Amino acid sequence: MENITITIPDFVHLSTELQAQLTAQLQNYADFLFQKYASQTNTENYATVSEEELEAIDRGLQSAETEPLIAHTEVQNLIQQWR
Repeated sequence: MENITITIPDFVHLSTELQAQLTAQLQNYADFLFQKYASQTNTENYATVSEEELEAIDRGLQSAETEPLIAHTEVQNLIQQWR
């Protein structure tokens, strides 16, 4: 294997060039994402929900306000018992 000698000025140049290339690539990706999502309306970012699903969500929110809630770990234990 051959040894390669890199001087400090070479290293600085290479690291500066690499930083510039990475910055440009990140900017290109950010621009792409912006263009992709800027053209969508807010409703395109969400799934369509039926009237029945909205009613079920409302019922769940109402019961969460009036009935005691069950901890997530307790629900996981119940599911394990059912299997």
